[in-house]
Amino acid sequence: MRILMGPCDKPVEDDDVKRIVPDWKHELLFFGSGDAQLRWHGGDNSYAQLQSQFPAGWKPDLVIFNSPEYEAVPAGIEEADCLTAAIVGDWNLGGQAVQLTASAFDILIADRNGCELLRKAGHSRVVYAPFFSFDPRVHYRMENVERDLDVVMIGSFHADVQRERARWVARVAGLSRRHRVHLTCNVYGEEYTRLMNRAKIVFNRSIRGEINMRAYEAPACGALMFYERENEEIRGIYRDREECVLYGDDDLEELIEYYLAHDDERRAIAEAGWRAVQTHAGPHKTVDILARLKREIEAGPAWAGAGERGFSRLPEEERRFRRAYQWLLLPDRKAVARAETELSDPEVRASTRVDLINARACALAQWALTAPANAIGPDLWRQALGEIQRCLALDPSYAAARLNYAFMLLTSGDVESGRAQLETTEALLRSDSLEPRQLMGPYLPRMFSGSDVEIEWQWMHHEPLSGAWKTEMRRILLWRAVEKLGEIAFSEADFALGVHYAAEEASLAPARGSAQYHHARALRALGRSDEAVEAYHRAIGCAALAMDIRIELAHLLCNIGRTDECLAVLDETVAIIEGAPCFERHRKAVQIARRQCLESRAKTPETDSLRLLALPDWNDPASWQPLIRAYARVFCSDEPVSLRLRVDPETHPREEVLIPEILRFVETTLGLPQDELPDVTLMNEPLAPTDRWKLFLQADVLVSGPESADNDYARVYAEARGLLVVPVEKIGSVRALAPQKISPIR
Repeated sequence: MRILMGPCDKPVEDDDVKRIVPDWKHELLFFGSGDAQLRWHGGDNSYAQLQSQFPAGWKPDLVIFNSPEYEAVPAGIEEADCLTAAIVGDWNLGGQAVQLTASAFDILIADRNGCELLRKAGHSRVVYAPFFSFDPRVHYRMENVERDLDVVMIGSFHADVQRERARWVARVAGLSRRHRVHLTCNVYGEEYTRLMNRAKIVFNRSIRGEINMRAYEAPACGALMFYERENEEIRGIYRDREECVLYGDDDLEELIEYYLAHDDERRAIAEAGWRAVQTHAGPHKTVDILARLKREIEAGPAWAGAGERGFSRLPEEERRFRRAYQWLLLPDRKAVARAETELSDPEVRASTRVDLINARACALAQWALTAPANAIGPDLWRQALGEIQRCLALDPSYAAARLNYAFMLLTSGDVESGRAQLETTEALLRSDSLEPRQLMGPYLPRMFSGSDVEIEWQWMHHEPLSGAWKTEMRRILLWRAVEKLGEIAFSEADFALGVHYAAEEASLAPARGSAQYHHARALRALGRSDEAVEAYHRAIGCAALAMDIRIELAHLLCNIGRTDECLAVLDETVAIIEGAPCFERHRKAVQIARRQCLESRAKTPETDSLRLLALPDWNDPASWQPLIRAYARVFCSDEPVSLRLRVDPETHPREEVLIPEILRFVETTLGLPQDELPDVTLMNEPLAPTDRWKLFLQADVLVSGPESADNDYARVYAEARGLLVVPVEKIGSVRALAPQKISPIR
């Protein structure tokens, strides 16, 4: 049998296969980059272009396409005159690609959970195969390398993609208080192998219940591998406590401690794991996949021809849409440009089908955003705006396209128009008359943020345009809209509105750390500190490795006097940094936060006094003079009371100008000696809008006067802190709150 496989950059050698199967009769031809025999680039090539590179007289009996979730499915593959199969790897990150193009193939190959989902999606010919492997030339036991690290993990810490793994990594990192733990990412090649060889234990956790590459590479390097106990696939290769160790939520740390304390048992299991993995190298996996496909072919119906593939029976316009959509999902800029070309066909351009027009607008926008800084970018962007406007003129209710338009406007710097489109999108998404077609993508921007990951998951788990799909896509797009509205409100220091949108975002995405963080940040900026602390803890529960969120929480706890809690958060953060050196860049910020916390704890508490706060406009005497007059009439200099006056160093006169002016007013206008003026404190430290709430920590009463730019939100802050608010003319009403008797009004 002649077999074409790819894309790949390291083809399997015939000699390697023949060592496994001596009577191997098949011919393997690989396409891709690197050492592949056929050159192929998803942005440039179609299946016909692949065919043009076949050796003379060579025609495949089987084509195996690798990873439609990451690689551009060649145009025309649905017409291939041989059996075709696709390996669906990271289906959790490729739901859109799978739903759009899987029907272009006769057979689909996936892990167990992926197979179940593909069958539910209507794909009848699905083959289970654990297709990851290791390369013995790269992953092997090195001589003279000491196993000086107790626990190692090398993998992705992407906060949104690896959300579930993060809490486990944080737990393991916490063991750095007692053991040498080294959890890291972005390590490859010989450095990766050497680090694996230094490990006594390699901690591992899959993302979707599969057997990942680390499950092969760690034992191949001689380490004892830990894997999650609930994984249904791992026992097909290793036996628990014989060739690996399977852990659970209730015994992870206990098992790590045990096997670090029992060297002989650990070495014996690691040795057995090394022996077991030797039959799972790359060539073995190729042979295994082909054997599984052969059984499927023999057991299933004979290949009925290209015309029986679902994709080939679609109208040409739909095929173009799906191909272009799938290419748009890829990070390859050439594939994005090819998608735009696919949708620029004159017949497509003449179509009034709005999902096609939206797709072309997205293609133009993505191409413009990734194009080099030259004349092509602005022109592409103008075309993208024109296409999305044409789309919405044809169907103003197309919510997904309107959300894309809002993104384009905001990217162009037109915040007001972008906000208006977001508000319209929100109304459309909340409408009872919303239809599934209004939620069809593509969706901008493509960033693999939390909502991108959720989109892929829901597309994989629900048939597009179904009721369940509509429910989830409405939620996700609404999440995107209110998230962006909240960001705009926050950037404009409208924290009350920001809290509104952030609370909505958190309710729409309760398991996403970014959503909970946005809520925490907005609450903090509004001065609702106790609620903010709870929201920060929720964010850390969802994103355990988010160091910035931990440090921000520590600063908040310090500011509100909860120093013991602050130090506890910082201690936990230090333990993670010690165990995960890829977070070393955060150490200085932790040290600064700790020093500030200890200094705050050591400060002598202020004298018990009544603290009045006011935010006058120092550029207008009619704002501050009535305040000083009323204060001086009610209180005396020897009484436990102080008036704290905010001076914004960016908009108000300098302190050395204000103080003489205040004293002249007191002596000349009020006829009061300077030493009889009650305590007045000017608060002129620079404060970002997000830190204005701190002013209200140092007050018991807000004295309100003429409105100014500085105190637009003063009442909101005061309410958040539980302060009494009194107008300047009724300042005397607070005399009863003073800690000791106040002298009569003068």
